[in-house]
Amino acid sequence: MRSAGSGSVRDSEIWGRVARALASGGEVCLVVLVDAVGSAPNRPGARMVVERQGPPAGTVGGGASEHAMVEAARRLLDGRGPAVELRRLRHHGDEGPDASGMICAGSQRFVLIRLGAPDLPAVTRIVEPLERGRTVRLVLAPEGLTVEQDRAGAPALTFDPAGWRYEERIGRAETVTLIGGGHVSLALSPLLASLGMRVVVLDNRPGLATMEANRHADERRVIDYGEVARHVPRGPDSYVCVMTAGHRHDEEVLAGLVELPLRYLGMMGSEAKVRQLRARLLERGVPEEALDRVHAPIGLPIGSDTPEEIAISIAAEIVAVRNGMTPAR
Repeated sequence: MRSAGSGSVRDSEIWGRVARALASGGEVCLVVLVDAVGSAPNRPGARMVVERQGPPAGTVGGGASEHAMVEAARRLLDGRGPAVELRRLRHHGDEGPDASGMICAGSQRFVLIRLGAPDLPAVTRIVEPLERGRTVRLVLAPEGLTVEQDRAGAPALTFDPAGWRYEERIGRAETVTLIGGGHVSLALSPLLASLGMRVVVLDNRPGLATMEANRHADERRVIDYGEVARHVPRGPDSYVCVMTAGHRHDEEVLAGLVELPLRYLGMMGSEAKVRQLRARLLERGVPEEALDRVHAPIGLPIGSDTPEEIAISIAAEIVAVRNGMTPAR
C-alpha cells in the first residue's frame, strides 16, 4: 500500500517542524492515520503535527475527525494521557464511545505520540535522508517512535493490529522524470511535488529560462537525448513524461525508453502526431505491445489547452495510475 504522506505539505516540512520544536526544548504530538475501513476521509499514511498553540502542520482528513484528533493531541501535550495512544473513530453518526459524528459509514484508527527532546535523534534520522532524497522506515509501536533502515521489497506501509505495530517508508521513492523543461514542465512540477513525488527535469537546451525558473524540481539536468535511458530510473516507482521541444526529439526519447520497465510513460502531442510517431517507431522495430503501454496523448481528456490545464490533466492521470486505476481515454 502506498503512503499518502501529509497531503499538500511535504514530509520535509513536517519533519523539519518536528525537529525544530524538539531542538528548542519543546514538545509536539504526531498524529498518524494508520488504518481505515470503508468510506473515510484520507488514507493510511496521512499525518499531522500538533503543537500546544497554532495550527497543525499536515492533515489527517479534515472535518470532525481531524478536529477530534487535534483536541486529543493537545490533551496528550498537557500530560492528560499516555505518551502513545491508539485511537479509533467510527463514522456512523453520534452513537457509541468512538463515534465521530460523521456519517461516512467507515472507521479509522490513529496513533498519537507525544515527542520531546529524547526523540530528537530518531527524528534527525528521518530528516537527514529526506534532504538527500533517500528513504527510511518509520516504526510506531506502544513503546514509541523508532527509525529503521529501509528494506528492499518491503511494503510501503503496514499496520498490524495485534499488539499493534505500524511501519511506513518515509521519503520519496517515487520519481517523475519530465523530459523537456518548457512551460508545461514548469506548471507540472509543483503539482507533482505536492503529491510527495520526486521531480527530475531533463532537457537538451542549456540556459533554458523555464528550466532555470523551476524551483519545484529536485534535479535539473542538461543531457543528450540520445543517452536519455541512462538518466531514467527503472521500476514500479518510476514515472516518465515526454514533452520535448519537437517531434524528432520525442521520437528519439520514446525509442530509448519505451521498452524500459516503468510504472508510467506518457508523451505529449496531438492525435495526429501520436499516430505518426507510432508508425515510425513500428517501422524501426519497436514492439507494438510496448507502444500500447504509452499514454499518448498524455493526460486525461479534459479539454486542456494552456500549460496549467495540461499540467492538471497529466497530474490527474499519474494519480490514477498510482492508485491502480486505468484512466479512461
